[in-house]
Amino acid sequence: MRSSRKRKFGGKSKRANTRPVKDVFLIVTEGTTEKNYFEMECFRDKSVKVEARRGVHPHPPALLKTADDWLANLKRDGDLRPGDQAWVVLDEDDATDQQLQAVFEWAAERKDRGVGFSVPQFEYWLLLHFADAKGASTQKDVLDSLIQYWPAYVKTAQPSFTVDDVRRAIARAEAKVREPLDSLGDFDEHVGRHTASTTVHLLAQRIITSLYGK
Repeated sequence: MRSSRKRKFGGKSKRANTRPVKDVFLIVTEGTTEKNYFEMECFRDKSVKVEARRGVHPHPPALLKTADDWLANLKRDGDLRPGDQAWVVLDEDDATDQQLQAVFEWAAERKDRGVGFSVPQFEYWLLLHFADAKGASTQKDVLDSLIQYWPAYVKTAQPSFTVDDVRRAIARAEAKVREPLDSLGDFDEHVGRHTASTTVHLLAQRIITSLYGK
């Protein structure tokens, strides 16, 4: 059983203090769209590990369980260092406020955790790589606009944005959210869910800074 678990949660164990990686980003995603995004070539480098995996179910409690199980297994095998970052990336969807708040609370417990929360969906973050997306508020608004720039887009598409594309998206997202928010209440107070917005750029900025500097 022990060797089986190692294969499932990252392969053979090795001592954390000998690992030739300066930064680690462990990302639990709601779906394939998000996972494919964080597997882009511009996030690949031997010095920085960016690993994304889908949750066992897209609902927030299942995403948190996936994250906690992943971290526990890495810690058990000696593959988790202080400062390794863990993020949950999810949409508003039909989750309850209580479920969403639990994710924000989980992220606020530690400096090395975060939440990439998008309203109404992750595709808004993709759209920001092309345009400001002003006026977008509904899923239809976002998807209609995204397809104008990316006609072949489907949920399973593999993005191929450049570092400059990501930086432009970060700058556009910062117009609404400039720093992490510790609770769903803070998000509602400072940003609101009446229009499209995201905090995924906070994660993207950390990855870009780690890979390329500011």
